[in-house]
Amino acid sequence: MAFAQSRGETLRPSHTQALYALRIAAIFVLMAIVLLSGVIRLGAEIAEFEKAPAIDPITANENRYAPVRPAISAGDRAGYVADGLTLPGTWPMAGPRAAQGYYLAQYALVPALISIPSDAPLVVGNFSSVAAAREFAARNRHTLSLVGLGRGGVALFRRGAQ
Repeated sequence: MAFAQSRGETLRPSHTQALYALRIAAIFVLMAIVLLSGVIRLGAEIAEFEKAPAIDPITANENRYAPVRPAISAGDRAGYVADGLTLPGTWPMAGPRAAQGYYLAQYALVPALISIPSDAPLVVGNFSSVAAAREFAARNRHTLSLVGLGRGGVALFRRGAQ
């Protein structure tokens, strides 16, 4: 305004009001864009949440071991075998996925003690399928007897021939 007055011009009040209204409108448009982007992001997060499995992986793992859990008493010791492991088990296992399966078995069967290697009378098996568990049982029938099968390839063996 000072520049306009120095040239001898004056701004009419309507121009000043129009510039002010334009600035306010621009602020509202920017706020609307920010709000709309937040709503869109929230909708995407809700859709992603709805796609999530109804059960978390830890609980799903506990459910796999549920059928064999009653056969293992609190404080019992049990060995552990899995796909690719030989009796009495080897450590380190063949990668992070195998180690994860071992730790999840320990967690699911607490307060029993699951260990590799072990000469415990019970042996917990964690296989990729029920067929793999049965194949393992058949291959090792001279040293292990199959006590029970859980879900998804979980098995419980007792040391000693069938």
